[in-house]
This record gives sequence, C-alpha cells and structure tokens, in this order.
Amino acid sequence: MNLESGINIAEQLLQDELGAAARSTAADHTQNSAQAVHRAFTLGAILRALCSYFRINNHPFSDIELAEIMARDFSWETRLAREALLRASQLTYSLVKSAGFEPAGFTGSAGVLSELSGKSAPGPNAEADRTLTRLGEALSDLKIMSEVLLDAPAVSLQAFMMLGKSVERELDRAPAAQELRRAIASSVAANLQAPLLALTERVRPDSLGADLRHVLVMMAQLLACLRLVESDLNRDQPLKWTLPIFTLINEDARSLLGFIESRVLRTEGVSQSVLERFDSTSYAIGMELRKVFRHELVGLATLRHAPSIYGKVERAHGLLRNCFQQSTVSLAQAFDPALDGTRLFEGFQTRLDQSRKLCHDLDALLQNVRRAETDRDRKSIAPLVDQLNAFREGSMRFLMYRDWEAYERFIEEIMAARGAVALDHVLHRLSTYLETLLGQVKMRAALAADTTNT
Repeated sequence: MNLESGINIAEQLLQDELGAAARSTAADHTQNSAQAVHRAFTLGAILRALCSYFRINNHPFSDIELAEIMARDFSWETRLAREALLRASQLTYSLVKSAGFEPAGFTGSAGVLSELSGKSAPGPNAEADRTLTRLGEALSDLKIMSEVLLDAPAVSLQAFMMLGKSVERELDRAPAAQELRRAIASSVAANLQAPLLALTERVRPDSLGADLRHVLVMMAQLLACLRLVESDLNRDQPLKWTLPIFTLINEDARSLLGFIESRVLRTEGVSQSVLERFDSTSYAIGMELRKVFRHELVGLATLRHAPSIYGKVERAHGLLRNCFQQSTVSLAQAFDPALDGTRLFEGFQTRLDQSRKLCHDLDALLQNVRRAETDRDRKSIAPLVDQLNAFREGSMRFLMYRDWEAYERFIEEIMAARGAVALDHVLHRLSTYLETLLGQVKMRAALAADTTNT
C-alpha cells in the first residue's frame, strides 16, 4: 500500500466516523425534542386542568357531599392543587432548560411550542424562554399560596375558590400558559388519525363534516388526557394528583355533550340513522360520566390506602377510555360501516379477545359453582377451589381492579366454611356474584359491537 492510498483510506474512515457521530447526535436530539414536546403537552394539560379543578361542579362529589359543601374542609383538595402546581412548575423550568440542544436544529422553548401546535415558531427563542420563565415564577408563587392555606386548621370553600381565582388570573396573564393551552387543541387536531380525517372530508353536507371533525377531535383530546393518567398507572406512580386531570375530562366531556345536543342534533338534512347514532353516543357518554363522577371517583381526594386509590383511578380510567374509544368508532361507522376500530386504537382487538375469554371462563366457572352447590358434597370443593385459583391466576387480570378483592374474598370464605349450611350460603352468594359479573362483562362495548356474538 502506497502513501497516497493510505491517506485516502484514512480520510474515508474519518468521514464514516464523523457521519456516524452526526447521525447519532441527530437521533439524540430528535429523541430530546420528542420528550420536550411531550412535556409541553403534559404541562398544557395540567394548566387547563388547574382551571377546571376549582369549579366545584367538575368534582366527583356524592349527593350528601354536595348538600354539605359549604361546611366541607377543602384541605385535601388544596394539597392536590399544590401537587399539580408543583408538577407544572417543574415541567416549565424543564422546558426552559431544554433549549440547551439547539445546534441540531431544535429551537428550544419556541421550537417546543411550534412543534406541539404544528405552527411556525411564535418568535425569538430567547423571548419564548423568558415567557416560560415568568410562567414558572407565577406557578411557584401560586404553590406558595396553596401552602399558606394549608397552614390553617381547615380550608373553607371560599378560601379554595379564592385560590382558584388567583390561579386562573395568573394563567390568563401568562402568554406562555395561553400558548400552551392553545397548542394542545392544535396538536390533537393536527394528529387526528388519517382514516377519521379522511372520513370527515367525505361527509356531506360540509357543515356536518365539520361538526363530526370537531366531535372526533374533542374525543381525541379526552383520550390524550387519559393517556397521562394511564402513564402513571403503568409506572405505579402516585395517582391522587390525577384528580385535576379528571375534572378537566369531566368539563370537556360535558362541553362535548352540549355541542352534540345544541348543534349536531339540530342540523337539518341529516338522516335519522345518523342523528340516532349521535344521540345514543351522547347518552352513553353521559351515563359513563355519571358512573365515574357520582360513584367511582367519589372520595378519591381523602383516600389514604394505596390499593383503594389505584382501584378508583384504574376503574375510572378504564370506563372513560373504553367509552371514548367505542364512541369514536361507533360515530365513524355511522358514516363508514366498514371502518375497523383496530386501525384507530392500539389494543382495540386485544380487549375484544380478552372480553371473549373472560366471558368464556366466567361462564365455565359459574357452571362449576352451581354444580358444587347442587352436589352438596365436600369432595367437590377441592376441585372447585383449584378452578377458582386457576381463574385468579389467569383471566381475573381482565377484570377491573376493584373486582379482584371481592373475588379473592369468596375464595377465603369457601376455604373457611365449616358445615354444609355455611358452605351452601357462600356458594349461593358466589353463584349470584359470578352471574352478575358475567352480565356486566357481556355489556362491555367491545362485545356489544362484536358481530361474531350475534
């Protein structure tokens, strides 16, 4: 090898190494940019949630709690407001800090906002950083206000509402907060699934297509908020702080119902079948909202027992997610019956398969319990307990979390039963419980839409 060829090889190796390093750096910055956009979306959602959180009609209160609302101590709710303000403050300063990797084409705070909203950068990056810094300072001051309130023996409704007015006033004054809240809606609308977007462009009249697109975007925004809850569920993070996110979902969902009822259902020239689909969607969402906010989430703010908190949040999240996903698919199929829900939502078919298996296994278990109840023979109990344990290790994971404890308690009661009378009583209650549970599972929207079951 001569000197010239050796130099050429060295130059080529150097270029390859520099190219690999550049590609690696670009990939790192792309990942950092995506993480920053996610943080910006989360921050925008929390800022919107904070405004909804101080409106009492968004909270999951029982009738008794509402009747005694003036005498209620809002210390627990104030603690959760403080937690949300702290998270928002941390996210704000994190976005300011993210401006440190501009060389790869990422434009710091301004770039985050523009990428989130799908619009051009709102201005010089330094100015965007300053507005975010001012927002962070305002959030820190509001957090201190909440801590001052918590120094008192109790927090009255009036004090809680005054804190809410301060929060809303400061967020309205902060340009970064306004931009983040607007960017969320723009982001969701820009990322509406392609099949849904194409569908709305085909719908006639054009006004109905625009209304359908608005409804689908609102449901996509609700699902995006639920993914923030799902993230903490999956990572076993503290969950009580998600109450403000749920109050935002409650407010936005009721706004969606108002839009359907006041506008879509009054559109002239729309077929009766389409109007009925919108009407049934509105009814189903209203029923699930009442179930979640008048039952499932009631008492969440004051709970201390982690499994109970997890159960409430998991149940509420599952009910609302399934409701909004099924409503989206149902409305889309009103205009395109061939549209496949699995194209829209990852895991949609998986939940259908799980529900089918759960129905099959619950029915088999119910028949075994009834057989043991009829036999009145202690010898049949050992195989039944094995079957109950097998279900616990298998299909029980497809049930909602709150049903697990009741099921396990029945196993303990059967094991502890002494005498035929006590055993018969437990088996009869278990049979009734399984029959009710099977009926509830069969009512799941995934199975209701499953044509193979008809």
